[in-house]
Parts: sequence; C-alpha cells; structure tokens
Amino acid sequence: MFGLFKKKLPPPDLHFAAKGYLQIAITRKHMPNANLHAIESGYAKELLDEGCSTEQALSARWGGVRAIHDEPENFDDAVEAMRETRREVGMPESMKDKAEAEKMFLAAALGVVTLASVLVPQDWPDFRKFIGA
Repeated sequence: MFGLFKKKLPPPDLHFAAKGYLQIAITRKHMPNANLHAIESGYAKELLDEGCSTEQALSARWGGVRAIHDEPENFDDAVEAMRETRREVGMPESMKDKAEAEKMFLAAALGVVTLASVLVPQDWPDFRKFIGA
C-alpha cells in the first residue's frame, strides 16, 4: 500500500549529464592515468558551488561515471558523426573557433548520454541508489 506514495525519481538533466561526460571523456583522452572518479565528483562540487541544483550536479556525476565506464570509442564515434554531419550539409569539418568546437563536443556527449538513458533506463536509478542520493 505504501508503494502507492513512493516519490517518482526525476530523470537526469541530460545537458548536465553531457557536461559531466565531456569533462571525463576529454580528461581521459589527454590524461589517461588521472583519477577520473575524483575529477567526476570534483566537477559536481564545482557546479554546486556555482549555484547549480543538486539534480544538475548529480546528473553531471552520472554523465561522468558513464564516461568512465564507456568505451572511449563511444565518444570518438559521436564526435566523428558530428563531423560527418557537418560535411554532409556543406560545412567545413574543422571548427572556426574554440567556442564552436566546445559546442560540437558537448553535442556529441549529449548524444551519448541521451542514447544511454534510453537504452539503459535503469542506469540512472541504479547510480542514484549506489551513491545514496
């Protein structure tokens, strides 16, 4: 009977999950021996300190953990798909500036975490349970 009153878990904020995923994916590529779990949790703390909500910070942590456990090729394939799309619509493959490149990488990360949230919907609740949130 009390199960009827169980609070439904909000879905992850996929924008923040993508930011967390991107943080780890890029770090892992350039610093393969870094303590990625420390970076993932540290990034979430930074977000909280900057005024983000707890849900946004948890979403970023989930994205970071996804990146830690994903094969690096998942992100590389998403970036390549973004480049391919640029070529197909007649845009140059290379970015004109750092801001444009950051947007493309974030879009690639968003694709990866969105796909993960659809294909493995239990991953977000399991993550929340694992960290006690």
